[in-house]
Amino acid sequence: MWKNFYRFYDWRMEAFVDANSMTVCRPAALWMPNPIIHTCDPAVIKHILKDEFNRYIKNDPTASRVLQDLLGEGIFVIDHGPFAADKGANWILQRKVAANIFTRSSFRGYMSDVFARHSRVLGSVLDEALKESSVIDMQDLMFK
Repeated sequence: MWKNFYRFYDWRMEAFVDANSMTVCRPAALWMPNPIIHTCDPAVIKHILKDEFNRYIKNDPTASRVLQDLLGEGIFVIDHGPFAADKGANWILQRKVAANIFTRSSFRGYMSDVFARHSRVLGSVLDEALKESSVIDMQDLMFK
């Protein structure tokens, strides 16, 4: 994975092509007890995130402890659904708070402002490269 970090998404897509499938289930790492599912199939994504959400526990206890310093105790590290210690009550509370913050109208307004601002920065970087006749790594720029 580290070898392909700079081209992570291309590398993941190659794994789908190599497996001749839109979904790849990999064994877990030593510190993760559950297998990892990688998919680019819209039907599988809908199945996991909507139709059968409570069947797929995203919270790995070891990973959560590692990430807790970074992510705190918010929606990204707490358990959800019937298998959670609190039956998902904390996750539901976090989800309701997030739903009020991340509305369609706020994304429309903020997204266009942020996109315009970053496009101006990208434009100036491209102008400089053109003046200097230098080569640019567009993928690197897009990830910034």
